[in-house]
Amino acid sequence: MKRNFGISGLKLYNTSQFQFADSQKPIFKLQHYLKLLKQLNDGIIVINNQSKIVFTNNSLCQFLNYVEDDLLQRNIDEIIVSDRSFHEIMSHNVGRITSDEYFFERFRVLKKDKTLSTATVYISKNSMGDELTYTLLFKEIDKSDEDDMVDYKSLIDHNTDHVFQVDRDLKIIYINHVSPGLSKKEVLGTRCTIYLPPGSQKVAESKMREVFDTGIPQNYQIDYKAPFGMMYYETNVTPVFDGENVVRLNLITRDITEGYKAQIALEEKERFLRKINLNAQNGVYIFDVKLGKNTFANEQAINLLGYSSEDYAKLGREELLELFHPEDHERIFAHWESLNNAKENESFFIVYRFKAKCGKWKWLRSKDSPFEYDEEGNLMTILGSFVDITDIIELQNATSELQQKNVEIKDMLFQASHDIRSPINNVAQLVQLSIDAGEVQEPVLKVIGKSVKRLNSLVESLMNYGKLDKKFEVTEEDLNELITDVLADLNYKIEENEVNFDVEKLPTILCSRVGIYRVFQNLISNALKFRHSQGETNIQVASEEHDDYWQFSVTDNGIGIDEKNREEIFKAFTRLNTYSEFEGNGLGLASCKKIIDKHHGKIWVDENPLGGSKFIFTVQKNLKSAE
Repeated sequence: MKRNFGISGLKLYNTSQFQFADSQKPIFKLQHYLKLLKQLNDGIIVINNQSKIVFTNNSLCQFLNYVEDDLLQRNIDEIIVSDRSFHEIMSHNVGRITSDEYFFERFRVLKKDKTLSTATVYISKNSMGDELTYTLLFKEIDKSDEDDMVDYKSLIDHNTDHVFQVDRDLKIIYINHVSPGLSKKEVLGTRCTIYLPPGSQKVAESKMREVFDTGIPQNYQIDYKAPFGMMYYETNVTPVFDGENVVRLNLITRDITEGYKAQIALEEKERFLRKINLNAQNGVYIFDVKLGKNTFANEQAINLLGYSSEDYAKLGREELLELFHPEDHERIFAHWESLNNAKENESFFIVYRFKAKCGKWKWLRSKDSPFEYDEEGNLMTILGSFVDITDIIELQNATSELQQKNVEIKDMLFQASHDIRSPINNVAQLVQLSIDAGEVQEPVLKVIGKSVKRLNSLVESLMNYGKLDKKFEVTEEDLNELITDVLADLNYKIEENEVNFDVEKLPTILCSRVGIYRVFQNLISNALKFRHSQGETNIQVASEEHDDYWQFSVTDNGIGIDEKNREEIFKAFTRLNTYSEFEGNGLGLASCKKIIDKHHGKIWVDENPLGGSKFIFTVQKNLKSAE
């Protein structure tokens, strides 16, 4: 007689351990049990005490080539071909088995197509509520059934888990293998709890008693202090039923040391991160190299940049890279390469610009170091912290601008004093000559008048140049209307000369009306001033749209500018011609540059291929009023 160790990894389908309507010990509902049998690979038939088939599963139907409805309520003797009836077979064997045991015999089995096949049929006695039933498991023969059982027992005996069975006194009645230093012979018949650490014996016994009392599987964990460190084991306890009574327990004990330690390490890491999150004044993040995204960001990182942990989780590698300023990409790549090749205790600093969720570029200073490696030594994650240094950078820039302005002011005062001294000296000398001569001649008065006029012009230009540092207001301006006003103001100069204007259709943009008006006025005025004395004067005004800025040009066919002087002309008081040749004080183009700087643009001059100069300037889109 065989004990009920399973076929196909289950006990031999003892229905008495499942819940029925009148059961006092609920385990599983009958419908769940039958559903489980339906899905098994082994063919299953359940018959009642009259040998009628009351249940069959899909595997059995496929084996016999029947549909389920054709089998139900058939007599089992129509399926099993034997010189004895199934009732006679059971009468001979059933008295020798309990509901926890089974027997098997070989039978010839009649299929629907009238062909015969040989199968080993495992038979166990069960109950469905108050009704006695029998469960038959069919296995088509490939080799000796005894070999099958030997193989199955070998599978249990050589399982790396400890598999054992205990009776109601918690004595071991089966064990697949024992620990070093023990033998099965000396272990069998002893209480299982004596092999547990003293601190775990009561817990284990309590769990096993609970399974005996309730029939509900339980599990418990025990810790062993081994010479090489702590070992952790988990034991699953399941009941073995005889009818409705739990008569024995099956225990499977598994070494979970590696998983337990991994869980402890994970919990330690989480505690570490929580402490960082609570106490760090800096933004802290963990960057997963393989995923190419931040997998952790503390509260301060969220507060500084505005992105939540969910936001970071949605950002892929490309989306994250777009948040770094394009001008910093090369340094970012070099920084990541250094981290990838770094030793475990190395760290690296980098300063870069990162776009906050509000859309503003923030200057950040990060300190990054390798954090986790895989088993092959490849970098998995980077731990970094950063501070927002935007205020510091802006202060440094402001300081630098202030220093530059101080230099400009010194240079301007020097140049201004020189330019102012010249007409004043002229006036003083002419006045002294008139005093010495005892009369004021008309030519002298004309020269004095010109000097005073030049001095007034210089003073006015200086005052206007100084006003450019003050606040300017940005408004939406139609540049077609603006350029019409500029040409109207310069009409007196235009009428004096033969000038051809080509003004393309210009856009409506955000800008300082006063500032852009002065830029166009200066550039067109210069084109009129530095024209050739002979021939027509051609002036073209054009525009181009780019992604982030507008580009404008004023092109003339005048005397042109040498390439070596094309940067110098935008400095205050720079003059390439004498005052007698062309009037001016050298502040016009310097004013243009300062205005364009306020518009976050650039201004420069190129050569006109047809002769003359082409002045080009840009204006940033989406401007706001600024200081």
